[in-house]
Amino acid sequence: MKGRYRLLMVALALLALAALGGWLLLAYYPSYSKAFPKCVLYQLTGLYCPGCGATRAVYSLLRGDLYHAWRYNPLLIASLPFLLWWGYRTLLWQYLARPIPSWLMSLRFAVWATVIIIAYFIGRNLPWWPFNTWAPLLQ
Repeated sequence: MKGRYRLLMVALALLALAALGGWLLLAYYPSYSKAFPKCVLYQLTGLYCPGCGATRAVYSLLRGDLYHAWRYNPLLIASLPFLLWWGYRTLLWQYLARPIPSWLMSLRFAVWATVIIIAYFIGRNLPWWPFNTWAPLLQ
């Protein structure tokens, strides 16, 4: 029982932290605020990392603007349903004291996720259509 109570408190703390982060994101527009850091890789090399535009994508998503959220970071928006499901199921499995399925923690899954992220990183820096649509909108 003590473990479940602790897990519930962790889940509530994560929800509170997410709510605070969402409120801060809505209160201060990421492109014009000094509170949000700029991408170091982009500033040094001019290349878009897989996370470039993610903060603005979440901002647009919180405002209900799915089009701009997709244009800022399509990989994040496409993977968000899976990431939310994964987090929910992991907390649920921990709460019910069940083992997490092995495929979610397997090396094969990690390799595929890494390959997808690297392919996205390369693709979003190519200047040809359709890859140039993966680059974040400029502000």
